[in-house]
Amino acid sequence: MRAIGWQADTNRLRHALGTRPDPSAAIAIAEWPTESGPVDYALFVKGRCVGVIEAKKLGTDVPAVLEQTKRYARGIRLTPEETLPDSPWQHGLDAAYRVPFVFATNGRPFVKQLATKSGI
Repeated sequence: MRAIGWQADTNRLRHALGTRPDPSAAIAIAEWPTESGPVDYALFVKGRCVGVIEAKKLGTDVPAVLEQTKRYARGIRLTPEETLPDSPWQHGLDAAYRVPFVFATNGRPFVKQLATKSGI
């Protein structure tokens, strides 16, 4: 992520350490709070949350993690300033997700023949 301009540092850019979205940058903030526990990373572009990432160790199957990640995407805690403009939940509609992108990864490259075992 850093290679393409994102600010990302799991040890330094953590919600518990006071890191918050930067209105002028793309930043991945570790351990962002949700209604069911912290998600590994919340992704912000220009101060607005665009997605969440749940990262697991190499041996974990990605599909097994997707349900957990979806739960985080439904319960992420965001202020109106951190929410994308014109999001359905801002207008009283009960949208299932509060962010447009949900990612689960085990850190392995994607291999089509091993789709459930690899990739993002």
